Amino acid sequence: MSDHTSTTLIPHLCCRNASEAVEFYHSALGVETLGVSKSPAGRVMHAELKVDGFTFFRLRATPRPGSP
Repeated sequence: MSDHTSTTLIPHLCCRNASEAVEFYHSALGVETLGVSKSPAGRVMHAELKVDGFTFFRLRATPRPGSP
């Protein structure tokens, strides 16, 4: 019996306009959208994307009060 375990790291990329970023990744890289969560206003808050077997998350940056 093997005691081998594996760990997977999934990058989380944040930006102010996740919707535009997801559209760019589709056109530039041909990413596959695995899932999207939107705010009540229709903004992409979280997207799970995959390209060439590599999965990553795109998140909408939510500035904290008082941050630049």
